Amino acid sequence: MPNLFILSLLFFSTVVVATSTSWFTAWIGLEMNVMAFIPLIMSSSKTSSEVMIKYFLVQVMGSFILLLSGVLAQQDSPMTFIFFHPLWSMMLTLALTTKLGMFPIYFWFPALAEGLSWSSLGLLMTWQKLAPLSLLIMSPLKPLLMISFGLASAVLGAIAGLNQMMLRKLMAYSSITHLGWITSLIPLSFQGTIFYLLMYILLTTTIIILFSSFNMIHLLQSNMVSTNTPLSLTVIFITTLSLGGMPPFSGFIPKWLTLQMLSLENLYIQALILVWSSVLTLFFYMRINYALLMTNLQIRFPMQQLSIMPWTSLFIITANLALPLMVLCSPL
Repeated sequence: MPNLFILSLLFFSTVVVATSTSWFTAWIGLEMNVMAFIPLIMSSSKTSSEVMIKYFLVQVMGSFILLLSGVLAQQDSPMTFIFFHPLWSMMLTLALTTKLGMFPIYFWFPALAEGLSWSSLGLLMTWQKLAPLSLLIMSPLKPLLMISFGLASAVLGAIAGLNQMMLRKLMAYSSITHLGWITSLIPLSFQGTIFYLLMYILLTTTIIILFSSFNMIHLLQSNMVSTNTPLSLTVIFITTLSLGGMPPFSGFIPKWLTLQMLSLENLYIQALILVWSSVLTLFFYMRINYALLMTNLQIRFPMQQLSIMPWTSLFIITANLALPLMVLCSPL
């Protein structure tokens, strides 16, 4: 019952932020969101006190920068929209990217991920990103500023994830990279941003559920995916490739859309940087698949094992909808 109340508060606070018409209401919603997530950390982590303090301090810092930028800008130009000034726009972007775990204050996110359970990490990587992202989407920030933050996050997440063996940290750096892509797309296409965000949430939720079900922590624990569950192995394989953006899987479509939008704005260098970051992330996803395949060489697909849960079937089908999605998303 307490968890139901906390989850309801988590949902309500995100809705408050997404539908707010003033920055004060949005700030209240962000603080409610933080307060609702902390009990979930406390109940699911063995090192709950340390993790909770890290999360709380970072979110407080982000909120402080957000309030400071609003107060200073209001004093500077009370009769205009407070974030038109480049300095206040920079401060607002810094505040929201801090809450998201993006460049430049991104280091707390992987450190926090290591101490969370898979379920809490899944919430942190998906639902907890919605409130700050909704403010980024609604704010009239400088497009080049947002794209610059996005590029830096995509590159840093890709490089930092290359030498990671812990799966939770690996997923955290993957999330930073995807958030960089999403942020780069925000000033270019609203529909494209929503589509990328939905695909990211779907694919991330899939892989988190599978890692959690096999209690995988380290990359070398790939042998925990039993050869008696070849379909789960296949779903992990497909989903990781899709998260990496390999065609023709569905995760390639939002990245292709982002590159298309950047090209239309003649931002070819920025598009090339994002492609480079995607190649690096695909490399560490391939490491997961290589470990899975090398430790499960005796894979068989007996017909009696093909009875799987409906959600697994749904995710497998979704991961292979690349061509229909390309047709549907071409107008975006």
